[in-house]
Amino acid sequence: MTSILRTRRFLGFALSSIAISACAESHDHSSDNPGGRGASGGRGGTTSAGGSAGSAGMTSGGSAGNGATSATGGSAGSDGGGGTGGNAGSAGTAATGGSTGSAGTAASGGSAGSAGTAATGGSAGSAGTAGTGGSGGALDGIAMTSALTLSSNSVAVGGTLTGNATIRNAGSSNVTLPWVIIAARPPGATHTGGPFLNLYQMADVSLAAGQSVQISGGRPFTASDPVGNWYAYLTFQTPSGTWNDFSPDINFTVTPGTGGGRVCTNPVFTTSDPNGGYSNGGYYVHNNMWNQAEAGPETLYACAYNNWYVESRQANTTSVKTYPNVHLDINNLNGAPLANYKTITSTFAGAGPKVGIYNVAYDIWLNGVGWGGGTTEVMIWTENLNQRPLGTSQLSVTFGATEFDAWHYNNGDANVVSLVVKSTLPSGTFNLKEMLDWAIARGWIPSNPTINQIGYGVEICSTNNTTQRFTFTDFSVTMN
Repeated sequence: MTSILRTRRFLGFALSSIAISACAESHDHSSDNPGGRGASGGRGGTTSAGGSAGSAGMTSGGSAGNGATSATGGSAGSDGGGGTGGNAGSAGTAATGGSTGSAGTAASGGSAGSAGTAATGGSAGSAGTAGTGGSGGALDGIAMTSALTLSSNSVAVGGTLTGNATIRNAGSSNVTLPWVIIAARPPGATHTGGPFLNLYQMADVSLAAGQSVQISGGRPFTASDPVGNWYAYLTFQTPSGTWNDFSPDINFTVTPGTGGGRVCTNPVFTTSDPNGGYSNGGYYVHNNMWNQAEAGPETLYACAYNNWYVESRQANTTSVKTYPNVHLDINNLNGAPLANYKTITSTFAGAGPKVGIYNVAYDIWLNGVGWGGGTTEVMIWTENLNQRPLGTSQLSVTFGATEFDAWHYNNGDANVVSLVVKSTLPSGTFNLKEMLDWAIARGWIPSNPTINQIGYGVEICSTNNTTQRFTFTDFSVTMN
C-alpha cells in the first residue's frame, strides 16, 4: 500500500474571543485503504406521557369518562379505568337513595380519580388508588412493548455495554421514525442537554400499523468516556421532529479499565516517519506529517485501526502541522458515485489533551483527493480547541441530536465544507450520507459527486511546545 502526502497553502485567522490566535485551517492529508460499519447519534427529548382511557375504553391521550349518574333508587355506574399513564375519571354521583359507585383505578403512571359524593341517602364510594409509575403507554402512537434492559449494570473502560427493547406501532397508519435510540448519559448529563453518548441508534425505522421492531445494540466504552454513574433510556423521534423518551431511566456504572481492552498498551506498530502508516482491517492508520517544513516530532502507536494514539510536540504557531488519522479509501481512491449508497454511517471515538490548538475531525474527500481539480473536502469536527475553520460560518444545523455550526469556503481552487460541533463529542455515530446530501442540497457540493476517502483523526497546530497524546479508540464505516 502506498500512502500519499500532499502540500497545501496556509491561511491565518484570529479569534476575537480568545487571546491566542486560531490555527490556520489549511491542510492536505490522505492515503489508501477500505472497510467498515456504523449508525448515527441522537438525543433525548420530551418526557414520556402515556395515554389515558376514555369512557368505557382505551383512547390514547384521552381521559376516563365520568361514571353514570343513577336515577332515584339506582346505583351510579363505575368509571372507566385509566389507561397506561392516564388519569382515572371521577366517580358518578348517586341520586336520592342511591349509592355512589367507586372511583376508577388509575393504571400504570396514572393518578387516582376523586371519590364520588353521596347524595341524599347515599354513601360515598371509596377513592381510587393511584398506580405505580410506568412507561407502557403509547407515545405519539408508539408503544414500548418490551422494556429496555442492559447487558450489565456496570462496564469497565475497554468493555462493551448493550441494550435491548421492543417497540410497536400502536396506531392505525404506517410510520417511519427518523431515529430510535438507546440513549446514554454520563455523570451530570440530562436528557435534553447531553452530552449525547448513546449506546445504539437506528435510522429511518419504518413500522406498519401494528408492527413491532426490536432495538438491540451497544458500543465499547473507551478512555474518552467519563467514569461514574450513567443512565440509559429508550427514545425516538417522530416524523415531525418531536422527541419522546420512554421511562424509566436505567442506571449503570462506568469504571476505569484494567490495563487492556480498548486502551492501546501493547502497540503492534510504531512509526516516527512523517509518512509512516499501518494497514489493518481494511483501513489505513497514517502518521501524515504533511507540513514537514514546520512540523515538530510525532510518533504514532497502533494496536489496531480502531485503537491507536500519537504523541506529538508542535511549536506554538498557528499553521496546521500534521493530520494523523485512520481512513478508508473507496475503490483505491478512484471513488464511487455517492448516489450508489443509501446510507453511509460511521462510528468514532477520539480525544485530545486540552492543550494547544487542534481539532479532532473527519476528513471526507469527494471528486478526488487533495485540493484542486474540482475536489471538495468535507470536515466534521468532534472536538475543537482554539481552532477556526476556513471560510465563514453560514448557519447552525442539527443532525440526529447533534448541533453544528456550518462553515463554507470556496476560492475556486479549494472547496471546503466544515461542520463544527457546538459541544465536544468524544464518541458516537454519524449518518455521513445525510450530512453530505444536506450540503449538496445547499449547493456547497456539486451534484452527483464521487466519494473517494473517509478519514478520522486530528489536525494539530500547536501543543504549546510540549509532548502531548491524542487517543483514538473507535472508527468504522458502513456503506450500503
